[in-house]
Amino acid sequence: MNKYKGLAKHIQSFFGNKSANLVKERDAENFADWLGEALTPTTVKERVGLLKACYDWGLKQKLVTENPWEDITVRVPPKQRPNPFSRKEVAAILNGFRNHPKYNYYADYVEFLLGTGCRISEAIGLRWKQCKPDCTGCWSSETLTRGIRKETKTGRDRYLPLTPHLTQVLLNRKDDSAQAEDLVFTTPQGNPIDDHNFRNRAWKKILNQLNIEYRKPYACRATFVSHALDAGMNPVDVAELTGHNVRALYEHYAGSIQSRPKLPELYKT
Repeated sequence: MNKYKGLAKHIQSFFGNKSANLVKERDAENFADWLGEALTPTTVKERVGLLKACYDWGLKQKLVTENPWEDITVRVPPKQRPNPFSRKEVAAILNGFRNHPKYNYYADYVEFLLGTGCRISEAIGLRWKQCKPDCTGCWSSETLTRGIRKETKTGRDRYLPLTPHLTQVLLNRKDDSAQAEDLVFTTPQGNPIDDHNFRNRAWKKILNQLNIEYRKPYACRATFVSHALDAGMNPVDVAELTGHNVRALYEHYAGSIQSRPKLPELYKT
């Protein structure tokens, strides 16, 4: 709804009070070009997609007689592959958080992100009821983003079997007062972690102190995928753990050189 509301403002600015039924394909092309002056190609493509869906609905309701957005194409340049952290950088980041006098409270959260490859909203929303009593595994079934809890991005839950080390990390956090609905990872005040605040205050400061090239915390996900593939894990197993399909795994997240496919030596003589 927020995206539709934002789009409505652009429509009002560009079309004024023009009737939806009078918008032609040329008008749609001009609007897409106009949007492109202020928004990224990805966002413009998304907005045009919303308008196409609106007009499809309008056709069914007999509110309009044609869909001028049907053939509007917005070209989006290919995304650059993620730049995962090296193993040396991972070790430095974990040590940087563990030893920081102010941000050491977030060390377990960062280690969970790097060690599981889960989405940030999944880690932030993780509750003790989603963890096995002995913390040897947990179910990723919900997300929490700035106070809004909903199902996972794919609408599927998945089980994460944790390593002995991550199991101990969670056990060390769990005390007798922990309730099923309580969050596993919180701020020092016990509030849900705000991803923006964490990134701008703790994450940036630690990376800057370590002289590590800045990447968003979401790079932890690509880092896990790349290192898991480099370690020889079956891509299907990695995809099952992270909630990807295998193709997306290679196209968008396998960012290290070693994990890229190579031509086999088939006809050596």
